[in-house]
This record gives sequence, C-alpha cells and structure tokens, in this order.
Amino acid sequence: KPEGRGNRLPINKIIILVISFVSLVLGYFNWHNIGVMVLYYVNPSWIAVILCGAPIFYNAGLALTRKKITAALLISIAILASIALEFIGFFASDHSSHGHSYIFAAGEIAFLMAVGAIIEDATIRKTRSGIDRLVNLIPKIANVKTDEGLLEKSLTDINIGDIVVAK
Repeated sequence: KPEGRGNRLPINKIIILVISFVSLVLGYFNWHNIGVMVLYYVNPSWIAVILCGAPIFYNAGLALTRKKITAALLISIAILASIALEFIGFFASDHSSHGHSYIFAAGEIAFLMAVGAIIEDATIRKTRSGIDRLVNLIPKIANVKTDEGLLEKSLTDINIGDIVVAK
C-alpha cells in the first residue's frame, strides 16, 4: 500500500455525504407552500435516507441473522418509525399537520450515523497506525549480560534466565 494512501477517505463516501447533505438542505424546506409539484410529493430527503441508510439497514440485517441487537438495528428502527409516521401523516386528512417532513428526520438520522461511521473508521485507522509504529519500535537485538560482559543476541536467541540490559 503506498505511503499515506490508506489514511484518506474514499471519494465515494465523500460524494455520498455531499449529495446527502444537499438533499437534506433541500428537504428542510416546506415544499407544500412553494408550489413545486414534484417536490410536493417527493421530499429530497429521501436521497439521504437511501444513500446513508442503505449501509445501516444492511448491517441491521446482518445483526438480525446473527440474532444480535446492535446500534445499526436500533437506528434502523428509528428510521423506519420516521418513514411510517410520514406515510401515516400523508394518508391522514390534514397534510399540513407538522411543519417539516418525518422523512427529513429519517434522513438526518441516516446522515449523522454515516458521518459518525466515517469518524469511527478514521479513528480506528489512526489507532492501528499508532500500534504499527509502536510495534516497529521493538528492537531486533538485545544486550545480554554474560560472564564475559555484554553480548548482543537476537531476540529469538534469548533464553529464560538471561539478564537483558536495557540502555
């Protein structure tokens, strides 16, 4: 792996986050009052729900197959509840019962979790890199005290009972 290349954020994740953020900004507005018919029925926040929510739902599905309760499973439930509330509100008689869409809330949840996953991945990469640097600091030879003085030995040649001198 080329130097420093493993520490960069993949371009596809950046693109997904940018598109999702833009869709959330557009989805924040109450399109019912603006008069754009397509956006009256389809909130742009759906894009964030789909792009950022897909990996969450995938991980939740894996958790279900393993019969485990994970954060992804709980977050999926929250996203699904927001989507259900949106559909319940849409089919209710009063379409303007709330100022903003529940799909926007679902998109927010998915987007924030995607950002959190990226931060978590970056932290894990930095931790592994630090551990690798520490492992590389382990010396290959050691000074062993003998009757003749100090003798340099390979770490694999040191026996139990040898006195190792640290300088």
